[in-house]
Amino acid sequence: MKRSAFLTLAFLVALSPSCKRLRQNGAPAERSTTATLRAGDQAPPFVLQQVDKGEVDLSAVLKNNQIVILNFWSIDCPVCWIEMLELEKVNQQFGAEGVQVLAVSPNPLEELGTYLELESISFALLADVGGQVTKRYGIEVLPTTILVDRSGKITSINSGIFFQLKTHLAALLGTETDGE
Repeated sequence: MKRSAFLTLAFLVALSPSCKRLRQNGAPAERSTTATLRAGDQAPPFVLQQVDKGEVDLSAVLKNNQIVILNFWSIDCPVCWIEMLELEKVNQQFGAEGVQVLAVSPNPLEELGTYLELESISFALLADVGGQVTKRYGIEVLPTTILVDRSGKITSINSGIFFQLKTHLAALLGTETDGE
C-alpha cells in the first residue's frame, strides 16, 4: 500500500509542471551552449564542496571503482525532495556494492546543511552555487539524474523522477532488482 501511494503521488507530480526549469537572474535559463551530453560520453570531471565534509572530486570517486549516481536537484523543487528520499533508499541498498550518490545543488552550503537537519540523507550533498558543473553537464530541468559507470562513461540521463534507476543499476552491477 505504501509503495502504491508513493508511485501514485510520484506519477502525479511527474505529470505536473512542477519539475524545476533552471532560471538565470529571474528569467528562464537560456539553452546550454555546451555540447549536450549523451549516454556513452565521458562524464566531465568536477570538484565541489560537500556539506560539512570537504571537497568531492568526481575523478577520485571514479578511481575508487565506483558507479556514480549524479543527481542535479534544488531545495525549492518539490519533485526533487521526493527523488532525494528515493535516492537515500537506493544508497542504502546499493552503497555496499560500489554505488555512490552525489547530489549537486545550486543552493549554498548553509541551506544544504539545513536540509540535512530536516531529512536523513547519508550521501554527499554538493554545492554548485555558481552553476558551473550544472552548465557543463547541460542540465536544464531539475531533477536530472545521470548514471556513470565505473569507467566514467555516462550510461543514462533522466530528467524528472528516474523510475527505472534500480533497473539500470542492477544491469550495471549484473544483479536482479527486488521488483521495486
